[in-house]
Amino acid sequence: MNPIRQPWLPSATLVVLMMTTISAQENTPNQPPDLESDAPATEVLPQTPEATDGASGPESRNRLIYVPIGELKNVLNNDDAAAAVPSAEYLELLSTQSKKHETGVSPDAVITKAVYTAAIEEDIAKVSVEFDITILKQNGWARLPLSFGSTAIGRITSDSDDNTILKGANEGEYDLLLQGAGPRKVTLELLTSIVTSPESRSFELNCPTVGINELQVTVPERNQTVRISPHEFLLPAEGSDNSRTVAKAALGATRRFTVDWFPKAESRPVHKVVATVVSKAAIEIVTEKQPLASYRCRYRITTSERQRLKIEVPADSQLQAPLLNNRPATFEPAQEAEAAEGWQTYYINISREEPSDRNFLLSFQFRCPIVETARIPYEGQGGIQLLRTPRIGDSSGSTVVQETRIGLWTPNDVAVSGEPDHWTAAGYPSWSILHPLKSSHDPNAAASLADWIGDKSTSSEFAHQGNATVFRTLGSKTILQTTWWNRPFVVMIFSGALILIGFVLRRTSWENRIILVLVSLVIVAVCGSFDSYAVRQAVDAGAVGLMAVAAIWTISLLISRSPHKESSSPAKKNDRKTDGNNHSPTANSRPKTRPSVNGPQPPATVTPAPGVMEKMDKLSGSK
Repeated sequence: MNPIRQPWLPSATLVVLMMTTISAQENTPNQPPDLESDAPATEVLPQTPEATDGASGPESRNRLIYVPIGELKNVLNNDDAAAAVPSAEYLELLSTQSKKHETGVSPDAVITKAVYTAAIEEDIAKVSVEFDITILKQNGWARLPLSFGSTAIGRITSDSDDNTILKGANEGEYDLLLQGAGPRKVTLELLTSIVTSPESRSFELNCPTVGINELQVTVPERNQTVRISPHEFLLPAEGSDNSRTVAKAALGATRRFTVDWFPKAESRPVHKVVATVVSKAAIEIVTEKQPLASYRCRYRITTSERQRLKIEVPADSQLQAPLLNNRPATFEPAQEAEAAEGWQTYYINISREEPSDRNFLLSFQFRCPIVETARIPYEGQGGIQLLRTPRIGDSSGSTVVQETRIGLWTPNDVAVSGEPDHWTAAGYPSWSILHPLKSSHDPNAAASLADWIGDKSTSSEFAHQGNATVFRTLGSKTILQTTWWNRPFVVMIFSGALILIGFVLRRTSWENRIILVLVSLVIVAVCGSFDSYAVRQAVDAGAVGLMAVAAIWTISLLISRSPHKESSSPAKKNDRKTDGNNHSPTANSRPKTRPSVNGPQPPATVTPAPGVMEKMDKLSGSK
């Protein structure tokens, strides 16, 4: 006889078993079970005495759950089913699942290939990246984290826009949400700024780590060198022409890459490098009334040359051995160099132990003619003297001279007048009253040349004589053209003219003299604004005449004020009228007095006597 099946019997049995199991759990120590990563979520073992005796061991940590066979399939396939577990076991299970998620053992989607295309537009780099993505998750939305740093995302497109969503996760981080398993193509438009430096231009981009990376960069300039780092493998690039440069490279798995570019060496503008810089040039020239003049030249030089330095001196120069930082050096004739007419070329050995960026002092002396043959300098009463100075380095622009000063020594009776073209006189010439025929000069300006050039040694003596005049200029000038006058002749002309003018004006009124002096001062001031040095020389030459004029006018004033015999009245005496009886003049006849200039005088007005008026007229010079 078959037993009758009751539908409620399995359910009742399940309830009884679960209550029994809960009671057993309460009597068992609460220890979290050891779950292996490869063990199933639920393991059913037969109940043994060892499982309930509370002894330690793997078996004591198992939990027995009895489920009817008919309901087993539904329980295992139900995603919404819940189970009650101890808190320690729950925390351990949660930690294990979090570690699995972080290690990326099972990602939702994978980027298999990334192709970057960058175009440079002024100060912005527009980067288009195409991702080949394989979605692994079968159901629901797959999450793909992306990180681009400070790069901005302008647009996103996909072959399935409805199943592609870009979500912002954090600063510079995004989540790309994809739905539907299988391959997917996603394109992002990125914008990043370009950094400009003196050497190159560059941009940097953060990117996801992808196994296959390709990058193509287009620079809107020709003949550019493009560098891509890191892991650069150049690929053939097409599209380069005369207006742009295209570079293509394959990158390894990286989180960031950098692109920088700069002109190629042959396309860069070539700038000539200055090999020699003469910061200061001090040249002293001693001239006499003979054809030869003595030169001493001192230069403060910085040069990259380590062997020799080119120098040109006037032809027929008698050179002495040069000194390099007060150490003897040598002159070598430059046979292969072509010198200009009137010049000869030498090389100076400048080998030294000091670094090339440290300046040194080069000094040398020579004598050379300053006039043509059969002539003598400073002949006559005045003229123009032409002097030439040495040339340092090449004339191609590789040598630069910053400042030049020339100290010119002339005989005592020669006065240098005016400033030469492109030159400025230095110092203030002094004039001696006791030596009016000696030219004015400034010895202090000439003596300060040694301090200015930085020559503290006395090993190279140089004889000076006569009057010194110092001129200075910026840059290098190889010609100094001066105007000179014979000092006694100039003094005679200027002083003699002033004496003559003062003697003629001695009898004129003081009002006229003062007006004439003021007009002369205005003329001198105007001329001094154009060439103060020449005006100063003219005033020095006329100083003797000015003192003579002052003396003449002073003596004239004193003589006119000295006492002398009072002359008779200029009024005409009335002739005695005599009649036939020879009578005396009539009583009404009186000497004529000087009429009043201003007519009748008012009461209480004092009128000077006629003799006093005559003396005042003589002093004032009026008739």
